[in-house]
Amino acid sequence: MKVRRIFCNQPNCSGLMRLKPPRLLACERCGYRRVWERTPCFVPFCGRTFKCDGWDINEEVCCGEHWRTAPEQLRKEHARFRRRHRLNYRLWQEAPEGSEAQAEAAGRCDATWGLCHDLWLVIRSRILEAAGVMT
Repeated sequence: MKVRRIFCNQPNCSGLMRLKPPRLLACERCGYRRVWERTPCFVPFCGRTFKCDGWDINEEVCCGEHWRTAPEQLRKEHARFRRRHRLNYRLWQEAPEGSEAQAEAAGRCDATWGLCHDLWLVIRSRILEAAGVMT
């Protein structure tokens, strides 16, 4: 049986989340609670949650209200990198297995994912600053 380790997403807490009946996860360190099938906005104490449908419960999500507090230029750049990443991922999937085209697409896919993730970290810090959370 595969055991999933879910860590608390609150600032300055690295505690493990434990399943509490009926569908609650509770942090063993800070006591933060959330519903199992949903993941909260990464801004602490926001209260908005999103259904975990087809993606990892540990992924960070941002509600629309907080997303709009990030600078528009950064949001547009992030969208551009995500579009590029999806295109490269599609090219990687469609290329013949083991071909040079697949290797090139995989390299481009990794590069665009890295750019996208780095920009996400910048946007995340700007959103937390705007929300008044110390990072």
